[in-house]
Amino acid sequence: ALPPKKLPFITPNKDFYIVQCCGIKKVDVANWSLPITGLVQQPLRLTYADILKMPAIEKMVTLQCIDNEVSGELISNAVWRGVPLSYVLNKVGLSPSVADVVLHGADDYSDSITLDRAMNYDVFLAYQMNGEPLPPEHGFPLRAVVPGIYGIKNVKWLTKIESVGRDYKGYWQKKGWTDEGHIKVKS
Repeated sequence: ALPPKKLPFITPNKDFYIVQCCGIKKVDVANWSLPITGLVQQPLRLTYADILKMPAIEKMVTLQCIDNEVSGELISNAVWRGVPLSYVLNKVGLSPSVADVVLHGADDYSDSITLDRAMNYDVFLAYQMNGEPLPPEHGFPLRAVVPGIYGIKNVKWLTKIESVGRDYKGYWQKKGWTDEGHIKVKS
């Protein structure tokens, strides 16, 4: 018998799993901006250049599709670089009534995470993947990276971040899927 195929711990960008509900979007970064709106004291609109000037973090994070089966291929690791979401939210001053932070994508996809999760140190807005600019199929120019949460919560092609005072139901939650999205251990 042949030995099992050894896979790299960090998944090359070309081999990173892809699942889209609404197709890959091509975003013109020259005309792109990211409004931070909702229950905020001072709304903000960020350009790609603004994002690149902000303090960055770099983390190896595993993303997994909620449909991944045991030994499935819808799971990959990458080293992501981006801006902590808490840094951006602190710039706008959130209202005490905020419950969820809604992430909107260019593909009309949206989902949310709780304010507590959004303010966690490990949640960020990624613009690099494995040392390269984020590839279009993985959300260029900016995507959410929320460790420990299924891929459905890691919105790609971000076009708006909105703070709301309710439990926001995103694309899959309206269809009855999990709202929390915590990755379950599989072995």
